[in-house]
Amino acid sequence: EIVLVTESTGKRFIGNHISDFKPGNLAFLGANIPHTYKNEDRYYKEGSKLRAKSIVIHFSRESLGNDFLQLPEAAVIDKFFQQEAYGFDISGKLNTLLSKRLVEIVSLEGFKRWTCLAEMLYEIATAKKDINQLSQQQYVGYNQKESDRLRSVLNWTMANLETNITL
Repeated sequence: EIVLVTESTGKRFIGNHISDFKPGNLAFLGANIPHTYKNEDRYYKEGSKLRAKSIVIHFSRESLGNDFLQLPEAAVIDKFFQQEAYGFDISGKLNTLLSKRLVEIVSLEGFKRWTCLAEMLYEIATAKKDINQLSQQQYVGYNQKESDRLRSVLNWTMANLETNITL
């Protein structure tokens, strides 16, 4: 998943990473990494005209094609996917480049959309800077019981964010 926040502010929880988000924040999130974006309370007040907007691309290894990642030209993307379970923040010039492409991809169709995604993944996978690991712990797999438990913890944390949380 690639997420570009275009309008809204709040806290984001990605794996064991917590940070503020605002328009322009761009993140790459691997398969099944627990994550949520929670807007500030003012977004939920009755009568609020504030809206949360993002451009999000959901994809899987399979959506790239059965043999695509086996090609020598795609080896760098395949290698990057082995680290995807940490989640990554994308900043600087790479953010500027990919943000423009994300806006562009919305209007593309068919093969052009697929090649744009492949190019973005290549840019992310080959980046030497402007990409930072978010979670300090790797998350792999999916477990409904753990997912429900984590959702409960995140909801409690958001409800008690203004208090001193000691554990």
